[in-house]
Amino acid sequence: PDRLPSLEISVDDSAENGRPISYALNGSRLPVENDPNRVWRRLFGPSVAPDPLVMRKRDVLNFAFGEFNALAPRLGVAERT
Repeated sequence: PDRLPSLEISVDDSAENGRPISYALNGSRLPVENDPNRVWRRLFGPSVAPDPLVMRKRDVLNFAFGEFNALAPRLGVAERT
């Protein structure tokens, strides 16, 4: 009850199946999420219209897109994809 909820995100590909990066105090691996739709629903809730938070969601996505655009020139094609 004294902790903030967290979301551990994993990017799985053929060479790596959810490499553990976060552990509980007892050393057990924290569960990871690798489904973008479930991440979206967890962060923003189900997609329904009219959505009173649509502008805030757009701001978050615009910020993330700006971060991606700043990083993209240093990435290879596979990483950008």
